[in-house]
Amino acid sequence: MNTAEVITEYLSAVGIRHVFGYPGDPNVEFLEVARKAGLEFVLARREGTAGLMAEAYGQLTGRPGVCMSTLGPGSSNLVNAVANAYLDRAPMLALSGQIEGRREATFTHQVLDHNRLFSPISKWTAKLRPDNVGAVLRKALRTAVAERPGPVHLTVPADVVGAEALDSEI
Repeated sequence: MNTAEVITEYLSAVGIRHVFGYPGDPNVEFLEVARKAGLEFVLARREGTAGLMAEAYGQLTGRPGVCMSTLGPGSSNLVNAVANAYLDRAPMLALSGQIEGRREATFTHQVLDHNRLFSPISKWTAKLRPDNVGAVLRKALRTAVAERPGPVHLTVPADVVGAEALDSEI
């Protein structure tokens, strides 16, 4: 299994049927895997709108609403919706694409520090890697719905989404 398949399997296992977002290069492979798995992708006009749709999904279903963004300004467009979910106590899983790990330290265009950006408005933030995807998804989904539900933010680098998952237990 690759990382995108593990993410999709986890979402399906907890009864999530929709992903709200605005696609970009880092998450195209995830979108294709999700489509094949029967998850419905709801295209938003911008990432912030996708986040608000995910928040409403979380409030209505009690399951984390899933929103996704591309890298750079796409991820910063999620900030208001994630903060809203935090204050409204709505379970949410926000996924943001990121540039490949080997270029992250030196590539200045479209690279934001997601941990610093989302930590003040999320219950937890983490970066997915092939060796931690299962453990991170388990913790993320538990944390989002635990007492005082709220958003969890995960960074998914472009070179990780299609990489073989070394931690793929569902």
